[in-house]
Amino acid sequence: MSCEPIDAWVPIPDAGTPCVKDIGNFACNQHNKQTGDNLTLKSVISGSFREISDYQIEHKLYIEATDVNGVVATYEPHVYVEEKNGIRERTLISFPQGHKDDNGQFWIKIPDLEESCVQHASEFATNQHNKDADDNLIYVSTVDGYYYEVNPYAIRFDLRIKAKDCFGRWRIYRAIVLEDKPLTEKIRVLEYFKVIPRLR
Repeated sequence: MSCEPIDAWVPIPDAGTPCVKDIGNFACNQHNKQTGDNLTLKSVISGSFREISDYQIEHKLYIEATDVNGVVATYEPHVYVEEKNGIRERTLISFPQGHKDDNGQFWIKIPDLEESCVQHASEFATNQHNKDADDNLIYVSTVDGYYYEVNPYAIRFDLRIKAKDCFGRWRIYRAIVLEDKPLTEKIRVLEYFKVIPRLR
């Protein structure tokens, strides 16, 4: 018996157990087969699961994995497990790279920064900042970015934008943009926009 409602996500109390690590290894191996990457599981930081039925369960892990160059990155693989005739069949649903913020929200790394929706969000952020701060930045490019889906209609972007100021200096800015499309027209809101200090 479980007091948790069916289909609810339940935290895994100990992400270091062999069965949890086994799911993490499966996710890495399956991702490698699908993409040609060569990731190795380093650790399972945390995880959760939800029971879809008595014979179906989905796992969502937050892991560290190492590539062939020794670079460590974080991922959030989703693995679906179904038991058929006493045999467990596992399927990798997704394997996004990203990071968790202080609130536990997983931000997915944007794989293609040239996508039109990313460019439009970055251009909007720059133009809206100019209006709000009476500034005159010129948008150049998007150098990095993350996102997560707030709901089926809204996406929040966390972008690193390269822009030129009125003195001709190239600076990198962090912008957070909420993009909502409740009906037919997209509504964008600039939630944050600040220059990233240069390392000295």
